[in-house]
Amino acid sequence: MDIDNSNQGPQAPITYVSAQEVSPKKPNKLILLIVGIFALCLLSMGVYIIVTSIKKPPTQSKTNVQPSVVASPTPLVRDIEDATLVYEHNGVVLSQGSQSTPLVLDPNGISPSYSSVLQKIAYVVYGSTRDNAVYVYDIETKQIEERKETVGDGTLRTVMWSPDGKYLATIASTSVIGSITIYEYPSGKEVASFRAFGAFPEISWDNDGNLIFRDPESVTPPRQYESGEGQGIAKISLPSGQKQILLRADAKHDYYLLGVTDTMVYYVPFDPNNPSETNSGSLSTCSQITISGQGSRSVDCKSVPNQQIINAVSSRLPSSLVGYFVSQCIPNPKNANWLLCSFYKYNESDSSTSTKIGLFTRNNPQAEVTHIVDGNNASW
Repeated sequence: MDIDNSNQGPQAPITYVSAQEVSPKKPNKLILLIVGIFALCLLSMGVYIIVTSIKKPPTQSKTNVQPSVVASPTPLVRDIEDATLVYEHNGVVLSQGSQSTPLVLDPNGISPSYSSVLQKIAYVVYGSTRDNAVYVYDIETKQIEERKETVGDGTLRTVMWSPDGKYLATIASTSVIGSITIYEYPSGKEVASFRAFGAFPEISWDNDGNLIFRDPESVTPPRQYESGEGQGIAKISLPSGQKQILLRADAKHDYYLLGVTDTMVYYVPFDPNNPSETNSGSLSTCSQITISGQGSRSVDCKSVPNQQIINAVSSRLPSSLVGYFVSQCIPNPKNANWLLCSFYKYNESDSSTSTKIGLFTRNNPQAEVTHIVDGNNASW
């Protein structure tokens, strides 16, 4: 088919060139260098952005305890400068300093023990998934550590520091006999493990850090109460962990531990066929023996140091403590004139026990017990 080009106007001449004439020119070396450097910079920035955007795993740290304020009356230790007091009431409570407000450290904690040497509080938790562990709260760092300890018979119920803070004694128990284990702190090395008399064994430390306790002992014939065992008094020497029986139970004698001083152990001998004789509220005859187990002799119960204090406090109870008995009083380690006392009352209507703690000053014999709050297991 013919094409009519008559109306398209004059045509520009077409010029043909050879392949050599259209070959590209060689690039400038300087330009290539600049482009290369720019690309390398972009690549480096991209790598940096990718690397820094990757999240690092969180570091492990001790748990910070967040205390809550106790909705209770005025601070318990407002009149004692720099005093630190720990007790149990709906959890583990810390009251510190003359201007402090009591704080609940752990609402599930029980049986706290305070070491003034270490500034640490040890306690346990009962009746939860946190059973059978010791918790140690550091007052200075406000951190808490959980220490899983080997538990003997029963459930871990309480823990006690030695006076020098070098040992922790844990107490587990069934309904009759307790199991006590002593650990070095902070290594956790087990030093001694032994049985003690009672569901909640009473133990005392002497000034050398040795532990005195009621020792369950086999007797013939078996006792007609508790586990059938007699009650002796024994000592665990530290750091060796060796046991020494100070008073051995027999067919006619059991021994009730009253307390320990620098050099003496005070106790009450009683007839195993009449356990009611151990009622400390009607004691008339007591005995003492040296820490080494020598020189046993009878003494007037009023002369027993702790009993003297209990008698003095019992005579100065305010109306709010009518019907209560004094269970123990602990001198303040910095000012022995101040006593931290524990009180209890048995409520026959519902078979329950009420407990309170309060302060008493020995340098004012006319003063009554003051700063009374609900609580027990107090130490300072």
